[in-house]
Amino acid sequence: MNEQKQLWPLANTVSQAISAVTRAAVNPVLADHFSNGRLFPLTQWARGIAPEPLPADRFGRRFPYNNPDTVNDRLSQAAEAGLLKDQGEGNFTIAEKGQMAIDSANDVFYRHLTDLDSLPAADLETLSNLLGRLVQASLEAAEPADKWALANSHRLHPDVGYGPLAKIDQHLDDLNAFRDDAHLAAWQPYEIDGRSWETFTFAWRGEAQTAEELAQKLPNRGYSAGDYAASLAELVERGWLAEVNGRYRPTEEGQRLRQTVEEATDHYFYAPWAGLDQNDQARLRHLLIQLKLKLEQLAETE
Repeated sequence: MNEQKQLWPLANTVSQAISAVTRAAVNPVLADHFSNGRLFPLTQWARGIAPEPLPADRFGRRFPYNNPDTVNDRLSQAAEAGLLKDQGEGNFTIAEKGQMAIDSANDVFYRHLTDLDSLPAADLETLSNLLGRLVQASLEAAEPADKWALANSHRLHPDVGYGPLAKIDQHLDDLNAFRDDAHLAAWQPYEIDGRSWETFTFAWRGEAQTAEELAQKLPNRGYSAGDYAASLAELVERGWLAEVNGRYRPTEEGQRLRQTVEEATDHYFYAPWAGLDQNDQARLRHLLIQLKLKLEQLAETE
């Protein structure tokens, strides 16, 4: 598993490199269609699951760290902007304006990827096939039983014919979604809500150890410092955090629990990787490194 655990962070850097090299082409399109950039993810989801409706709890199932009231407000804002249609009872569907916006952004994104002079076509096809095998194995994995994020990510992708680099990006999105499924399956049995779990995560990492720091670092979640103070108090009551000089740090019990969750996440996520032998993994590593370096070079010249 050690080799696999090195491959996934490498794959994430390729995703970041793809984002960097396409940003200059895609951002103007998004700015033309979305006066509020926070409405883009909701519109994208509504487009992907059409004609089914998108209620706040469906979005929250993949992203449980957001305030549901904030998600509902943004859905309403998207409807007011003409991107979604309010069907009543908290349900929203894609509007023609929203569909055109997402399709335009996707087309620019995928065409830009297709036009990039990255790796030879044969190498891109090989990389796409290797990643595609991981996605398929993840879809077929026995655990976790609930692969909702992966199934929806897989469904959200447009049927593209733009070339292997576009497919590579989709495979990486799917694997990231499966990683979310694995982590959700690891922590949700502890019967804690998303806000408090994320509070614990930030304290455990040392990234935010007061309610005020959490509110400052996570403004898009829609929670106040008071909300995070309540989560910190809950975590102290559970014995996972302790207050030291006004800051919150994990207890020994919290450290043990977090380690258990991390190990469970890795178990779920990396089990499907067993289908790649050592030669496959070596090839995957080589191609990911080559693609990352090439994309970073291209981004510097954009």
